[in-house]
Amino acid sequence: MILSEVSDMKVVGIPLTYASRMVDKGKLVKLERGVYAMSYQYYDKYYLFQQKNQAAIFRFVSALYLHDLVDSFLV
Repeated sequence: MILSEVSDMKVVGIPLTYASRMVDKGKLVKLERGVYAMSYQYYDKYYLFQQKNQAAIFRFVSALYLHDLVDSFLV
């Protein structure tokens, strides 16, 4: 799993202290409050944004970038 939310950890029964321990050991990266990624895996900032804001609509250059119609996208 690339992204893990605290709510997912609670459902599975993983204590929340494990997440902070894994961050201290360098195995997890804290992306924001309650959201973690494995340190060795790439995470997509657009996917993370869409998970937080499900009504969001990507337009103009960001939409072109997501459809591989432009080479790069400067934020």
